[in-house]
Amino acid sequence: MLGHFVDHRWIGQRGKGPPAAIPHPQGAGDKNLSMVRALVSAVIKLLANALGLLAAWALLPRFSINALSFVIAVVFFTVIEIIAEPFFRQLAFRYIPALMGGVALVSTLVGLVLTSLLSDGLHISGLGTWLVATLIVWLVGLLGGLLLPLFVLKKTAERHRKAS
Repeated sequence: MLGHFVDHRWIGQRGKGPPAAIPHPQGAGDKNLSMVRALVSAVIKLLANALGLLAAWALLPRFSINALSFVIAVVFFTVIEIIAEPFFRQLAFRYIPALMGGVALVSTLVGLVLTSLLSDGLHISGLGTWLVATLIVWLVGLLGGLLLPLFVLKKTAERHRKAS
């Protein structure tokens, strides 16, 4: 087991120690853990966005979501947001650093606009509704992104405690 981490060329040679730096091999466990983290992060983002869209639907009379296509709208919105946010962050960082704080709001608005245009499940009318919906979806998504992991971690810790 230790053989993975030891360079065998120096063992048994008097007066010589290990090489200055032994690279830590990236095993399959590290890759699996990264994939699990990415999957959990994507699921949490999906759930947070679903909560944000539901909150906007519940609070704004000119914001409607077709129940049958809600899941498609949430997935579509999340994918657009995942793609748009790094793009807008890079633009803001390069050209207008003062806008870095507004990148999430801009990507939320772009996600809402594109989801509304490209899917049948989301309809928003009125400039005020667009602006308030952006704030609601962003804020609830932010809170969901912060609180959902705590809930998931708590449930996972309870399961591990019961198992041991």
